Amino acid sequence: MRESTGLLFPGQGCAARGMGMVLADLVPAAAAIFDLARTTLGDSVLDACRRGGPDLEETLHQQPAVLACELAHFVAWDATNREAPAAAAGHSLGQLAALVVAGAIDVEAAFSVVGVRALAMQAAGTGAAGAMAAVLGMRAARVREICRDAGGAVWVGGVNWVDHVVITGERRAVVAAGHRLLEAGAARVVPLTITVAAHSPMMSTAARRLREAVSRLPIREPHLAVPSNLDGSLLQRPEAVRRELWYGLLAPVQWRSCLLTLGGLGCRRFVELAPRPTLTNLVARALPAARVACPTGDELARSYGCTVRGEEERTCVRSGGSGTAGRSG
Repeated sequence: MRESTGLLFPGQGCAARGMGMVLADLVPAAAAIFDLARTTLGDSVLDACRRGGPDLEETLHQQPAVLACELAHFVAWDATNREAPAAAAGHSLGQLAALVVAGAIDVEAAFSVVGVRALAMQAAGTGAAGAMAAVLGMRAARVREICRDAGGAVWVGGVNWVDHVVITGERRAVVAAGHRLLEAGAARVVPLTITVAAHSPMMSTAARRLREAVSRLPIREPHLAVPSNLDGSLLQRPEAVRRELWYGLLAPVQWRSCLLTLGGLGCRRFVELAPRPTLTNLVARALPAARVACPTGDELARSYGCTVRGEEERTCVRSGGSGTAGRSG
């Protein structure tokens, strides 16, 4: 089987202060992504990226910022890449970026969706504080059993690998379940910097709002292979894409199944397009022979032909164009 390339887009946990700013300053196609985000959402995601801290940690701000940065990384990578990818896969929020890259939805529609998604998820979390945590060193079936026996509002929210599971739910229940999991033999329980109980029944009101929003969304058949977060099967019909967008808020992310699907398609080279590497270690575990890269914004800008030093010294002369730092957000 011929080796092919798969593009990876992680969820909102990949956010980092300052992300996207080099590309917004130097790469016109990336700057256009941030401009479209501001036009569609009525707010500057670059401002949140620049400030970092609590502003960027809030779901309302973090989700649009991550989507914009992932698409900016893609257009910068695509400008210098000679081989077309065979697949695009997104983890949770990252699925929006994957669907844009695959041609299923356009960029403006993706920003409209993420605006509704972020607002609805944050609103759903105001009644009961949510939390998520990664459970390492315990199989998913055992994690699910312990969560069920814990008796609180806590569920498995994702299966990243056989012994890398995410739990989600009401904050106190997640903390209590974490203690039980450690007592039962889990190697580690790591709280995630996410303030909502994504991929759980606590997102039911958010899912209803998002379902209504995507019911009117123009959707095309993807021209790249995109595995579903729900079960790893390929998303091929517009209605399957539509369901993926809203029902994914309620269901656990089956990332292990997505990786196995990509491996079955012959993907042996992966490029994670994100502010920082989040999925590369999981690829290495699932597909040990695969090669994985996660180019930084600086590296992508240099590949584009730009000089990246301090903020005051960024320049780019590719194709006769020029750029300087200090672009307003």
